[in-house]
Amino acid sequence: MEMMQICLLIYTQINHVHFADEIFSRNNRLKYKPINETKATVISCPESRDFLFAIGINGEVISTPSHSEDSISVILDNGDCIVGDLEPINYLAAYNDNLKLKKDWDNIMSYNPKESCMLMQTKK
Repeated sequence: MEMMQICLLIYTQINHVHFADEIFSRNNRLKYKPINETKATVISCPESRDFLFAIGINGEVISTPSHSEDSISVILDNGDCIVGDLEPINYLAAYNDNLKLKKDWDNIMSYNPKESCMLMQTKK
């Protein structure tokens, strides 16, 4: 079975797509290749449901900008969600003054997720 490769960017990510290229390229083990945004499909969050459906994925991309304006999360109709760059929900009480973070988590929780996967960098 051939692997399909898709490069998808949300409009809010365009100005930030190469922000960490230099950092990632320092580690040869990563075999990092910068995104070629000229070959990317660029859509808005509201357009994401139709795009994902066309490639067999039922869900949508939502903006979760409390970490940075280009941060997104993917919410799947089966209840799974992939949350990038947000502080974990169980730390929310420690950030009680961060209304943007609370708003992002309220938005995610409005989809009634059953399982979430946090994308985080860790050191070995």
